[in-house]
Order: sequence, then C-alpha cells, then structure tokens
Amino acid sequence: MKIYYLAWLSAILFASCAGHQHPGKTNDSGDIKKSIVVKDSQIEKKDIGKNIDTVAVRELDFGFKVRISGEGVGEILHNNKRIFFDTAHEYTLDDKAYPIIKKIDTDTYELLVETDERPSKNLAQLFKIKNDKVSKERQIPAFDGKPEMIDGVLSYHGFWDYGEVWGAEGNTHTVYNPVLYYKFSATGWCLDTAITIEKIKQKYGRFRGFNYSSKFGYPSDSRGNITDTADRHVLKEAD
Repeated sequence: MKIYYLAWLSAILFASCAGHQHPGKTNDSGDIKKSIVVKDSQIEKKDIGKNIDTVAVRELDFGFKVRISGEGVGEILHNNKRIFFDTAHEYTLDDKAYPIIKKIDTDTYELLVETDERPSKNLAQLFKIKNDKVSKERQIPAFDGKPEMIDGVLSYHGFWDYGEVWGAEGNTHTVYNPVLYYKFSATGWCLDTAITIEKIKQKYGRFRGFNYSSKFGYPSDSRGNITDTADRHVLKEAD
C-alpha cells in the first residue's frame, strides 16, 4: 500500500545570520502571540475593488493594520494610511499568531503575514517597511508552535511543506524536509544557519541544503518518522 502526501517547494532566497549572536531588543516572551495583537480580528464592510466587500482586519502594535478581503487580497495600513496592496498572494488571518510586527529602528519595521497555500502548507510573506514603504519582500516558512530558547537565542521554526511517504508496508521512505530556525536580530528576521544545520544533521545524518527535496528517500515508518540515516540506506535520485 502506498501512502502519498503532496510535496512542493518553490526556490527561495534566504537571509541568514552568522553564528549564534543574540537578537536585537524585542517584545518576545516565549509566545508568538504576545508579540503581535492588541485587538482580535473584526469584520467590516468596505468596497476596495470589484467583487471585494467583506474585509477582516487585524490591528497591530506601532499603528499598523493588516486588512484582508474575502478573496485573500491583502492590504497593509500604517496610521490608517494604506501603504501596500497585493492581489498576487492569498492572505489569511485564520491563525491568531499572525500577523507579527517587529520594530527595527525609528522608521523601519518587519511584518510577517500568513499566506494560504492550500493544499500545500501555508507560508509567511515577510515585508520590510521603511518610511511607510515596502522596501523588501520575501517568503519564508510559516512558524509552527511556540518558539524555543536555543543557546540563549529565542528561535522560531517552520518547514516548507508537508512531507511525502511512499513504498510498501514495512519498506517505506520519506523525503528530505528540513526544519528551518529563524531569529529576530538587530537587522530583522533571519535564518539562523548554524542552529538549522546542526538540527538537520541530528535528524538526517548530514546536511543536504535548506530546501525541501524529494531527490532523497530516508527509511521511515508509515507516519514519516525517519528510522535510518545511514548514507548507504538513503535512496538517491539520479541527477
């Protein structure tokens, strides 16, 4: 019997931090939710475009709001002024842990908003906002669960997509699906490469990159838990 789960990953650029330095001053206290919301989402009516009338709003610290239509169209507002509008992604406020707003300096912030990628795993759109303009935008994994303290650094973790398990019962394999660890530093959110590589080696035996890959098959149980990381037992797709 074969067991399949959808596997997908688009190429992505990473911003990373060297070493294990402590992040800049934040409001983190071990719970993602405590760094974000001052008011829960509410529903209001507003005509912001054709066939768009129902809008969910999440009010955040520092005068920011994220407003999302029933069709997933996203807006970022600062002090009630719209500074960003996006129809290219489908945004969601279903997870109360998002959006996450962080202040870098007087006029610079970073904002994480969850995107709906169904049937794949949801991701997070990361915006750098300077002087009320989005100066940089990229996608990272949505964080899973509560952050954890690792080597004195508060680390947030997530992975790109749901795994895939295949093979007959008693001889199943799973893909290379690394968990990535992020931290908030004085310059913003960044991939903590040192911790991530260390964790990957613990789980997979060796580091094979930061991206999801179905080119490698690790012996596993039917739930995708790896049972053997010996290189000789890992299936490798021919290049």
